[in-house]
Amino acid sequence: MTFRKSLIKMSIVLSVALPMLAQKPPEKPSQKQLPKQYMMVQHSVTVPDFTGKALQQVKDEAVVPGSQTPLFLGIYPHGPTDGVVATQTPEAHTPVIAGTTRLLITLDAPRPTAFQTILQQFAIHQKTMTQVPLLDTDSRDIASRAIEDANLLANFTGEEAGVVVQQYPPAGTSVETRSTVAVTLALLDVVVPSLFGKTLAAATQSLTDNSLQLKGTYGDSADGSTVTSQSLLAGTHVPRGTALEITLSAPPVISEPQQQLPTPPQVVVPNLAKMNSKLASATLGNVGLKIGHMSGPSTGHVTNQVPAAGTIVDSGTSVDFNLANVVPIPPSPPWKLIGVVIALVIITTVAWRFIRPTPPIPLATCTVAGTRVISNMRVGNGSGPSVRFRLHLRGGASVAQYIVKDQPAVRKTR
Repeated sequence: MTFRKSLIKMSIVLSVALPMLAQKPPEKPSQKQLPKQYMMVQHSVTVPDFTGKALQQVKDEAVVPGSQTPLFLGIYPHGPTDGVVATQTPEAHTPVIAGTTRLLITLDAPRPTAFQTILQQFAIHQKTMTQVPLLDTDSRDIASRAIEDANLLANFTGEEAGVVVQQYPPAGTSVETRSTVAVTLALLDVVVPSLFGKTLAAATQSLTDNSLQLKGTYGDSADGSTVTSQSLLAGTHVPRGTALEITLSAPPVISEPQQQLPTPPQVVVPNLAKMNSKLASATLGNVGLKIGHMSGPSTGHVTNQVPAAGTIVDSGTSVDFNLANVVPIPPSPPWKLIGVVIALVIITTVAWRFIRPTPPIPLATCTVAGTRVISNMRVGNGSGPSVRFRLHLRGGASVAQYIVKDQPAVRKTR
């Protein structure tokens, strides 16, 4: 009886264990078969505005918010180290990936005081002035010729093969001839395009056209699969040659009513500053955004935009932007302050004429002989002013009287 129970238990165990042993162990999915959530999406950080700040302050603030991680690959100043930031690249509010972009800044001496500004305005009229030309995105050779034609000197720094990304003083500024213009050259960052809905071949070609590379793929890479996500959000500004990863998914079967179409991922609004209307429109379309209201001259460049650069929005959002001439209007002299100074000078001059002490008038002396009346006679003491007096003889005494500014000027003599 006991043997029979043992046999029954053994048969039950074998009936359960044998099918499990017959099964093959699950294969570890390859990298291309990983679901999209395994791909890490890098989020961008907005570049702060460093204008007017000292170099040390820039170094202290050039970190990822909420951490001590450096925001830039390096900081490269140009100009006096004790000055303040006049221009920067990337521009303020540009969305970048932390640790991948270099910060180029041009430093200038601190702004002059009000009194120094007045002296500069008066000195301008005594010097030969010229305007700084616009050099934005020019090559070194073109920028050098433009500066030479304006009778100015150039101080280039940066990458020889790059284009002008910064200049100081800004275009349109009136400066003395033979002044030096600081010019920074660099290779422009590129804007990550939207790859959503593209096949592997089309996505690879799009990255190549934008000077980017494909690092790897995730998901289903079968024929007909399309991109559903990418490791860098569209609209992010990155250096040329940056590598991206993408996730591919097989096309949905329309006959299945419960299967939903993939939703386009969100994108980052790129920084359109200094772009012309044609380039700004192409950039928006390349990242999956629409052109909203555009105002200003068609020959101008973007000065502001809504939504602001660095904002994360849904794909297909409209972006409005304004165009204006890049050449700035030189700052007008402080006429109010100049008028106050001139008024003070006039008031002081007039007041001094009334309150200054009157120098003593030298007395003239003369000798009267005889009893003749000498009328309107001019005499002098040889060094002082001449005086006019009239003599009246009364009882043998001579009295000399003359009034200069209501004051007696001649003594009585006998």
